[in-house]
Amino acid sequence: MTTQSAVQGERKGRCRLEQDDIPIIRALHADGMTQREIAEKFQVDKSTIRAIITRRKWRHVDGE
Repeated sequence: MTTQSAVQGERKGRCRLEQDDIPIIRALHADGMTQREIAEKFQVDKSTIRAIITRRKWRHVDGE
């Protein structure tokens, strides 16, 4: 039996965000920008931004 680690972040084929975007997204939210505004800026769905902020997605990326 072989073990493979899950593909994370920008290594996923359809990913619109890059690893460098994640701390920026978290910082924009901390500075008061709404999730909707951030989603529009990065051209992703608001649920993606929510998942990044709550660290359900891109949790392997540190920094804010």
